[in-house]
Amino acid sequence: MLGKKTYILFGLIALVVLGFIGKQGQSDDGKIFVPTIPKAVGGECVAPPEVMRKSHMVMLKHDRDLKVKGSNLDIDTSLKDCIACHVVRDDVGAPVSVESPKHFCRACHDYAAVKIDCFSCHNSKPDETMPMMTESPHPIAWTEDEAPKDEEDE
Repeated sequence: MLGKKTYILFGLIALVVLGFIGKQGQSDDGKIFVPTIPKAVGGECVAPPEVMRKSHMVMLKHDRDLKVKGSNLDIDTSLKDCIACHVVRDDVGAPVSVESPKHFCRACHDYAAVKIDCFSCHNSKPDETMPMMTESPHPIAWTEDEAPKDEEDE
């Protein structure tokens, strides 16, 4: 049987651990950390930032399903274009891969502790033989109301 001192010790340890956990994601002045999102090098995206933050994965899966499963190759958006527009370069000007914490996708995905599995098949760096993108090849295609919905959202 555990004695009173043991219970007090466990209680103190629990308070210290809970206090530490409660401070995760906060600076010393109490402000909450948010990810620093690298700026895109192209023009307008296929959707406004607030739509992309919420629905980009649903949109990527939607287009993938139309292209791969439905054989619809007329869709003019691609992950390759996203990577070219959102390229982040290292100190010598070379594009970083998803292995680097500087990679565009990792800014939010690391913060949210969400695994990125796109790059097990797709390249996480742009094709260097293509000219550097200065504007998006795609006008805004999705609005909040038009973006495909995840089945869980319905």
